[in-house]
Amino acid sequence: MKLRLSMWTLIILTMALIIYQNREFYLSEQTLTLNLYVAQFGLPPLANVTQVLLFFLAGIVLACVSLYHERFKLRREIDNLNTAFQSCAQQVTSMKPEACAPPKNRIRNLMGRLNSKKVATEKALPTANEAGTFHVEV
Repeated sequence: MKLRLSMWTLIILTMALIIYQNREFYLSEQTLTLNLYVAQFGLPPLANVTQVLLFFLAGIVLACVSLYHERFKLRREIDNLNTAFQSCAQQVTSMKPEACAPPKNRIRNLMGRLNSKKVATEKALPTANEAGTFHVEV
């Protein structure tokens, strides 16, 4: 928010400085005319600063309209996606619990198979025979 405020302050101060330093030009009056070869339109004499400010404000209005148009379009798309998600979530919750939960006996059978594949190995303590050598049974 502070960045946006500082940028707008910088833009307005720059415009004010340009208008102040060139006030002779901006305070002089000009007449805008539009010649379409069929009809000719003209505005009453306006100061140049008035014309500049009017066109600046028109640009801001057009930018805001296009921004809010995109926001409304995105908001509508988000609402559509939320309703689709809610319907899918409702379908999942309406399913039978047996269809959603993983079968527990399959997991137990798998664990039993894994445990049965392990070969039990016991190490016997070394014992000495008559020759004084140690023999280890594995």
